[in-house]
Amino acid sequence: MKILHLLKSLHTGGSVTYMLKLSAELIARGHEVVVAAGHEEAYPALEAMGARFHRVTMSDLRFLSAAGRLAAIIRAEGIDVINAHHWTAGAAGYLAGRRTGVPFLLSVHGTRRAYQRWLVFYWSPRVLVVSARGRDNLVRDMGLAPERVIESFIGVDVRRFAPGPPDPAVLAELGLEDGTPVVLHVSRLNATKGHVARALADAAPRLVESVPAVTVLIAGDGESRSQVEAAAKAANAIIGRRAVRLLGMRADVPALMRVAHVVVGTASVAMEALAGGCPVVAAGKYGYMGPVTPETFAAADAVCFGDHAAPSRLTPEALAAALSPLLRDAAARRDLGAWGRALMVERFSVERMVDQVAAVYEEMRRGGVHWGG
Repeated sequence: MKILHLLKSLHTGGSVTYMLKLSAELIARGHEVVVAAGHEEAYPALEAMGARFHRVTMSDLRFLSAAGRLAAIIRAEGIDVINAHHWTAGAAGYLAGRRTGVPFLLSVHGTRRAYQRWLVFYWSPRVLVVSARGRDNLVRDMGLAPERVIESFIGVDVRRFAPGPPDPAVLAELGLEDGTPVVLHVSRLNATKGHVARALADAAPRLVESVPAVTVLIAGDGESRSQVEAAAKAANAIIGRRAVRLLGMRADVPALMRVAHVVVGTASVAMEALAGGCPVVAAGKYGYMGPVTPETFAAADAVCFGDHAAPSRLTPEALAAALSPLLRDAAARRDLGAWGRALMVERFSVERMVDQVAAVYEEMRRGGVHWGG
């Protein structure tokens, strides 16, 4: 098949990471992938895997003109299936699909407020979501029939994210000794997620009281970076050393996870850490989930580890209370690491995710899902 993926931009984020993993495995299976987006930050990754890229601006009302541009791309490339991973990109893809008669699938990577159902005209005959909460949101709040919504999951590259010893070069770069207790947080530092990094920085002085040598590493960037830097500076002043460090955007996240003792994360990051055998304290856009264990995993997974909903407000006190015992108990970390690794390999690999998504594409291509279905 020839699949066209649509995104508003290729800025680093969950939907972009999902699309890149999906595309790489589709190409490995012999399919062709074309990507259209308004910005091209991830273009090198697409080029390396053999995907083709078209720059098409789909933000705001420009989705109307983008639809014509996409229709031309669809015809020129011989596209079999359109898969949009963003709302305004979905509007453009829907219109382009109607013009060309090519099947269209909307994948929803988050949740929306109920009033927004009146703004969405571009539902696909089937809609893909990546969490149980996402499915509930579309059925209960957006008014879709239950049989119309396909619940999928975020797949993990379990070969890339795998347990292993810390890379000495990474330890040297960071000025850390092997065995230094490290808390790692990887996320966009933006308006919706930057508060997690700030809360973690605020928690650092409390952590140092119980784990004096702890270092907190924050990888990521975004418009909220200055607020996170201010929180880190304040924490370091209290602690008396540079215990909280901002690393900016990093391409070596698997190596960072092998340095970490615990990861604070959500969505893809949480699952990648589990695949790497690293315990997770889940916190995301909507708040605090807590330590991910065999007893709490189902609830955390259902809400994308705090990105689609959360039972509690995120506070520095909650983070410190969850992190301190994990940092002090090596046996508990080993047990959680072995459990998380086995679970990700068995149930949440990229291969299993692509098995499901490719089957949806094939059904669409063969006519099992029709316009207006």
